[in-house]
Amino acid sequence: MGESNTPLVDGLFPICTKDVFDAYHDPSVHIFLSIVFGIFGLVFLYYAIARRPRFEYFLLFAVCALQVGAYILRIYSDITDAFIALMVYSAAIAVAVGVMYSMLVRWTWIADRYYGKRVFDRGYGNNVVIGVVSVVLTGLLIAGIWVASTIWVVYLALILVMWLTSNVYLVIHRRMKPSMEERTIVMSTMESKLGYAPLVTSHKQLDNMLVFMIVLLTVELVKTIFLTVCFVLIPLFFITPLYYIFAIIPDLAYVVLLANSETMPLFEH
Repeated sequence: MGESNTPLVDGLFPICTKDVFDAYHDPSVHIFLSIVFGIFGLVFLYYAIARRPRFEYFLLFAVCALQVGAYILRIYSDITDAFIALMVYSAAIAVAVGVMYSMLVRWTWIADRYYGKRVFDRGYGNNVVIGVVSVVLTGLLIAGIWVASTIWVVYLALILVMWLTSNVYLVIHRRMKPSMEERTIVMSTMESKLGYAPLVTSHKQLDNMLVFMIVLLTVELVKTIFLTVCFVLIPLFFITPLYYIFAIIPDLAYVVLLANSETMPLFEH
């Protein structure tokens, strides 16, 4: 009984004692994570320069840079710095949501070209819709400065919508019979001038791409459910084992899956 068992923030985090807070902010762990995400950030930056799709790779570089910033703020930090780190972490999630939305839009374009008709693209890739989504995500990124501990509910809703949409698309795709095993996607004149290589895809490859998207969204869904429960319902975020299992591991899985050099190029067109 003493300082180590005294809640740091009365009423907000009543179970966050000094011992728990110190464990959550173990400097060695966060130094290690800063290095790991820094390395992945450099990998994505290299991909953004040398590969396509450059837009998504630059966004992934931004995700890693924000993660590094959040972890650095947690090194030898006090409770105030910890909440600033949450704001930066919130921004990283906003950018990650943008990456997954862009990948889903790209999949609908490729799938519709494969089938030769409009089946999956319901306007998600329309310039107006993309503009609206960009404004919304930017707004969430800014809003996270003031409501970083409750903005997870919005991220959870967005990821859940994409997860459900992807599963519906997978069912529709598997019910449709391919006219041929492989098909070369016909590019527009502008894409040809930009030097895009012809894309050959198949029913199986489109299936694998969508399954990958669902796995990626599931990882993020688990994390955002945990964050929502922790910050909105029950103050559990500072309980270290749960933090490592449901926050850090999904973050690592997200960048590891997307760092595969053969993954993102499938969504190039």
